[in-house]
Amino acid sequence: MRGSTGANRATTMRAARRVSAGLLLLALCTGCGRSGWGPVTARVTSPDGALAAILVRTATPGSAGHVYSLFVTDRGATADEQKASHRQLAASRDSSLQLEWVDSARLRVSYRSARISGFYSEWTTCTGANAGRCRTVDIELRRLE
Repeated sequence: MRGSTGANRATTMRAARRVSAGLLLLALCTGCGRSGWGPVTARVTSPDGALAAILVRTATPGSAGHVYSLFVTDRGATADEQKASHRQLAASRDSSLQLEWVDSARLRVSYRSARISGFYSEWTTCTGANAGRCRTVDIELRRLE
């Protein structure tokens, strides 16, 4: 009898660990999907009106604060298409990020002090308003003094 109780306890503990791991994964990924998009803090249209640079603030779990994510999309993209767009930049510890189109092929992101991660300096699309031809945007980072 005693051996079976220990086996049941071990099985129960393994099941509890699986449930805990699943709940932790769910909590961490809550900010990953559609509902994870926070408020849009900046939206700047390119000089030719074809593209939009969108800066979104997303709360992070715990005391980490906020992460600001930069997306570049076709201006007429739906909200779901914008959310599926590849993030070009993630920044934390700063809310002074500024977006400026230098011209229709170059976007400047300025900041005073930030922790930058996941930065991609080039965005390319061959769909949407650009169907039939590809369009590339160079993204540059500029630290303000």
